[in-house]
Amino acid sequence: DYGVDRTVLSLFAEQVLRDPSALAIVFEDQVLSYRELDGLSNQMALFLINNDVTSGTVIGLMIDRSPELIVGILGILKAGGTYLPIDSALPEERVLYMLDDSGAEFLLTSSTYLEKYLNHISVLNIAEVKSDNRTSEIGLMTAEVNDLLYIIYTSGSTGKPKGVMVSNGSLVNFIQSQKNLFKIDSSDRILQFSTISFDASVEQIWLALLSGAGLVLVAKDVITDQKMFNDYLRVHKVTHLHTTPSFLESISLSEANSLKRIITGGEVCKPELVNRYVKKYDFYNKYGPTEATISCTIFHVDDTIGYGSMVPIGRPIAGSRVYVVDGYGGLSPMGVAGELCVSGLGLAQGYVGNEKLTAEKFVVNPFEENSLMYRTGDLVRWGPGGNLEFLGRVDDQVKIRGYRIEPGEIEVVMGGLEGVGQVLVVARGDGGEKALVAYYTTQSGEAIPDLKERAQELLPDYMLPSYYVHLSSFLLTVNGKID
Repeated sequence: DYGVDRTVLSLFAEQVLRDPSALAIVFEDQVLSYRELDGLSNQMALFLINNDVTSGTVIGLMIDRSPELIVGILGILKAGGTYLPIDSALPEERVLYMLDDSGAEFLLTSSTYLEKYLNHISVLNIAEVKSDNRTSEIGLMTAEVNDLLYIIYTSGSTGKPKGVMVSNGSLVNFIQSQKNLFKIDSSDRILQFSTISFDASVEQIWLALLSGAGLVLVAKDVITDQKMFNDYLRVHKVTHLHTTPSFLESISLSEANSLKRIITGGEVCKPELVNRYVKKYDFYNKYGPTEATISCTIFHVDDTIGYGSMVPIGRPIAGSRVYVVDGYGGLSPMGVAGELCVSGLGLAQGYVGNEKLTAEKFVVNPFEENSLMYRTGDLVRWGPGGNLEFLGRVDDQVKIRGYRIEPGEIEVVMGGLEGVGQVLVVARGDGGEKALVAYYTTQSGEAIPDLKERAQELLPDYMLPSYYVHLSSFLLTVNGKID
């Protein structure tokens, strides 16, 4: 049991002491032990401290999948900072907004992206980190459980993403719950599948490093090639695969692997997918918004039961409490839909620089004294066996390929493009397979052939609509809103 007063760095230090020679990271032909990872991250911390990083400094982190990425995260924390993970594939304008909105003072990156952001923020190049014998003198920064650990940006309805602030204590509670549930130990090899801008990556990284397991990093081009991906799982003896249902549906896993368990999350999981794998692997389906620290409910699939229509999202993890709330603010009975609200140790601290939205989403918990709860905006109901069933969104927010998206943000961005009039973005599709469709009007009355290319300059790939439909005008309701 970690206890309620533990921090990420103190727990990592325990793993280093417990078995310093154990494998910590593997990436292609590169291998780092816990001792080596600890030493390299100390060097990184000293480099950051010498560049005026102090306690509480927010540091943007843009490093491609590599051991240096993990060294960077640990180094930032050891220097007392808060890390802001940024996918290098994001549009420049979005990256600059995230850096500005979060109050980041530095961007820690590689030579690849140095020039791109040099004129916008103080850029620190990981290539300049030098071996320094004084690293042994670095003491762990004094951290409290309520100290801000990381900030991750999610889609926002105003046209701008919003930064979610997560503390040490919230992540430690979450990792402990997953470690106990999955029975993770030093024999496990956990694949770091997700992009660092997606909070599932936070789980994958810290579940390994705080459990003494090995973290297996994988390049993007390997993930997109079925044969290479299966070979990579086999060669590196991956035991733990956490991914999206869409990815699992797009490939066929080879029989020749060391996998013990599969965890899906981020979007609706179809019964056919579960039934395909549940006889061979432990299969879990989880749910959770970033504001509840990655996941707040999980369902362990029973391989003796067929799932004909719906795979549940399960029960709350340890340290979390969930409520199904009706339209009058009371609790919905079993089988009746209501909004899922979450409380407990996993709640985020709110949104960076947005007290109004924080107050709207993190409300006083009427079911427990001196407590807040987060309103997810998701419709659920209690199903058989006390498991939650996901029914959709209260509002228009959708999940596409595991990413939570506000169509309103896409509408605002596309509506600002030259020549574009009104825009309506909707998710179309049956069951768990959905695609974004952008309906738009133009000032000239003519379609815009390169609209997707222009939108691509401002939106990340996962937010780009798959289809663009030009209309002469929109039908309006009696209230003057688009029908």
